[in-house]
Amino acid sequence: MIDGIQPREASDRLNFFMVRFDDLWRKYVTYSGGEQLFGLEVTEYPDLQRIRKELNLLQKLYGLYNDVLEKVGGYYDTPWRDIDIDVINTELIDFQNKSVASPTCFTLASQRSQVRLSVHGALLHSCASAIKQYNSVPM
Repeated sequence: MIDGIQPREASDRLNFFMVRFDDLWRKYVTYSGGEQLFGLEVTEYPDLQRIRKELNLLQKLYGLYNDVLEKVGGYYDTPWRDIDIDVINTELIDFQNKSVASPTCFTLASQRSQVRLSVHGALLHSCASAIKQYNSVPM
């Protein structure tokens, strides 16, 4: 992992790398099947297994990050007459719960904390902006 890059860039790099890794994983599955077919001992690659697990965890983490940014960005495009505060509050609580419930076995703590801070920051910023705009609307 590279320290100091923004979560959005890390998410883009992850997507690019996943395409390459999926090709490598398919080859591993094919070659393992060939080893089994010919009665050979199946060669295990613990690093490949570990990387696959970490990439899956990163996909979940950055998927949540991207979902939050997309949803919060959509709030700014919604006309005030169409806003349902209860629905928005429920969605934000759901995102927060998903953030807290992210895998505890995740070993890349700095990436996790950076994304979680971004998620919580986006939620707080969205709520504060909505409350400020709501209070400024004449009744």
